[in-house]
Amino acid sequence: MEMPLNQLNIKLGRIKKTSLRRRLNKAKKVFSNSVDGSRIASNFRNFSINRRYKILLVGLFSICIFLFQNFLNNFLINSQVTANETHLNLDENFPVLLNGVNHYINEIKKSSYLFETEYKSSSFVEFKDKRAWILDEYFKSWSSPLYGYGKNFVEACDRYGAPRDCVMVAAVAANETHLCKYYMSWEMKNCWGYGGGGIHRWSFKSIEEAIDIVTMLITKTYGIEFMENPSIYELTFCGVNEPGCYGWGNNVKYFMNQIRRFAIDRGVDLRNI
Repeated sequence: MEMPLNQLNIKLGRIKKTSLRRRLNKAKKVFSNSVDGSRIASNFRNFSINRRYKILLVGLFSICIFLFQNFLNNFLINSQVTANETHLNLDENFPVLLNGVNHYINEIKKSSYLFETEYKSSSFVEFKDKRAWILDEYFKSWSSPLYGYGKNFVEACDRYGAPRDCVMVAAVAANETHLCKYYMSWEMKNCWGYGGGGIHRWSFKSIEEAIDIVTMLITKTYGIEFMENPSIYELTFCGVNEPGCYGWGNNVKYFMNQIRRFAIDRGVDLRNI
């Protein structure tokens, strides 16, 4: 018996729907089995002990690797940021830091307790003397050509029994010729105005000779008292008829005290040396 066409389509449609329903039910069953925790646990209990340990170890090892990778990534990122910040800070602040270090080194050098300069005497005997260092630093602060001859002042001072601080002869040079910076004073090697002005001014063969002779003349002619207080014989030394000689002693004492204060600022008390 031949079936009508419309009934055949309905029949086929039911068959197709039934087949699709079966497939969906089967897929749901498989999926539910795969995510069923109790089923997984049951399967795990069925494994051997060695296999269980292997699975646990692999899991723990995987977790450790994951944590270590995260830690390493964070560490590298932080290190890079810190390095960049440090580099920028050094670029900006390096000149300031360098100036601070140089200032600290200079302060150390100024202290005679931490820094002493070696000098060599005319007899080639090396010695250290804070007085010579102070005089040289004082001359240097004036940009005086006398810088480097501090040892000669000290040697002459000790040789002729001048006051121990050895500041008076240098103070006279500061008052008379601005430490030999006055016109032609260095060329004549006469930083003290000895002999007067013009053609009467003395010329020495060398600055070493001049320091020695001037120290001897002042010490032996005018004495220790005059070297401590130049005011007492100021007109005798400087000249009675010279208007600029009145108050000459006070001017010299000003420079004497200036040298002493200069020394104290650098940690040296010339009066107690």
